[in-house]
Amino acid sequence: MATLPQLCAPDAVVVWTRHRAAPDATPQIRAWFADAGFEERGFDSGTPGVDGESFGVGCV
Repeated sequence: MATLPQLCAPDAVVVWTRHRAAPDATPQIRAWFADAGFEERGFDSGTPGVDGESFGVGCV
């Protein structure tokens, strides 16, 4: 994740997706982006276990 900023143009937007099934890695993924210097622009998700096979969509 630390090299991702090198692959992005200035003001680039990264969109990522991930399922929310156990183990739900979306909190860790969001932290990885923050640690790499990205600012989260948005994150949307269904509720794991409630919406069937939930997923998350993040934008940094």
